[in-house]
Amino acid sequence: MTSRSTMQQNALAVRLPAQIPQWTLHPIPMPLDKPPYSRPRGATLVELLVALLILSVGLLGIAALYVDNLRNGRTGVLRTQAATLAADMAERVRTNRSGGASFARVTGQRCRELPPTASTDDVVGNEVACWQEEVAKTLPNGTGIVARDTTTVPPTYTVTVSWSETGAGTASYVVRVQT
Repeated sequence: MTSRSTMQQNALAVRLPAQIPQWTLHPIPMPLDKPPYSRPRGATLVELLVALLILSVGLLGIAALYVDNLRNGRTGVLRTQAATLAADMAERVRTNRSGGASFARVTGQRCRELPPTASTDDVVGNEVACWQEEVAKTLPNGTGIVARDTTTVPPTYTVTVSWSETGAGTASYVVRVQT
């Protein structure tokens, strides 16, 4: 029997390497009352409330900027319309030199259709009345005035367009024209 056990040992020696690495496990001592990873995970209620506060302040700031931008955009539109209306009347004064003082004498006149035989003073007065109605329709509390300064040579006309701006009071746009 010894020969057989010697043969078995020789067979095992051939199949297995000379040195077999030994793996040993060393248990890690762990307390029984804590989970393996005891670091806190997630956010606490205080952290969430602070994050919500910061987010709400940021959103309020964005909303305030948006409202301010809308207000400034509206103001820009009104100023552009006033400049266009004033330039329109200034161009009428420049091109109609024969109208003279009739541009500045219009008070309480309504825009109406004139007959072809109307005088120059009537045509000029009607142009100013129609322009004033256009200013009143286009701008909030809009008024248009044409004034004539006869102390200068040639006479100087001042075209003034005034309107109300929300939160800013009354605004005006003035154009001076020499004929």
